[in-house]
Amino acid sequence: MPDVKRQIEAEITQLHPEATNFQFSIALREFLGGRVYYIEYEDDQNEEENNQYYAHVDANGEIDLYDDGVDVLRELQLEMDKRRTFLQRINEISFSEFIGGIIAILVTIAFLTMWAFRDVKSEYIPIFSIVLGYYFGKNVGK
Repeated sequence: MPDVKRQIEAEITQLHPEATNFQFSIALREFLGGRVYYIEYEDDQNEEENNQYYAHVDANGEIDLYDDGVDVLRELQLEMDKRRTFLQRINEISFSEFIGGIIAILVTIAFLTMWAFRDVKSEYIPIFSIVLGYYFGKNVGK
């Protein structure tokens, strides 16, 4: 662990050359195949800043620095999202979203079929636009 501490100190010193008096504690022993350390330090140049970092050290010894705990949690969320399978993602869709998606797909297929056979009448375009606008407009905030 002393080598890891020296490596983390070197990483922080590259970002903050005036950083001194490092204090380490282990925040998480097992996190994404490594450990997370909480580091506080003194920096006379930047007294207004929050002089702390979280450092994730993976099994290969690579170090990622994070300004706060929220960034560490975002990294965990990204890693968990990578590990989810297609079926797990489909399972998270609610029944109403699923039905809305099926309706949007069926309306699109019907519209494209009519368009392919040159049977699109001008009154179908607003209906198609309303259905798709409702479906995709409802999902914009997600």
